[in-house]
Amino acid sequence: MTESFWILPDTANLRTPTTMLKEQAEALTQQTGGLLKGEVSLRPAKSGGHGLTGTIVTLTIAVPAIDSYFITALSYQHGLESYPGALYLNFENRSVEVADESEFTSVLKAALSSTKTQNVLSNLLSQAGAA
Repeated sequence: MTESFWILPDTANLRTPTTMLKEQAEALTQQTGGLLKGEVSLRPAKSGGHGLTGTIVTLTIAVPAIDSYFITALSYQHGLESYPGALYLNFENRSVEVADESEFTSVLKAALSSTKTQNVLSNLLSQAGAA
């Protein structure tokens, strides 16, 4: 048998940006009774022909009652490690650099509870209820 030189880290308590966005997506779906559905997708970030340079994680809000209409709430792009990265807040049309999990959580909480986000959610919920 071949000897393995890999030492795998314990990831049981690791909370990545993807994990946190999935939690928020599920919370939105539950809070709206499925009228709005939070969805998270991942895609590789590539740069200048040098191969994979990181990941882009996107949180979208789908409205199943309106022919599966969806809108991107935010995206997070990071390198091979989760931090640092850039959080693009679609409803505010701005990007915020975050250095660590604490900053990511703080910016995410502020963005998801902002007046602009509340206005978008209100509009989507009223359209979903009228469909």
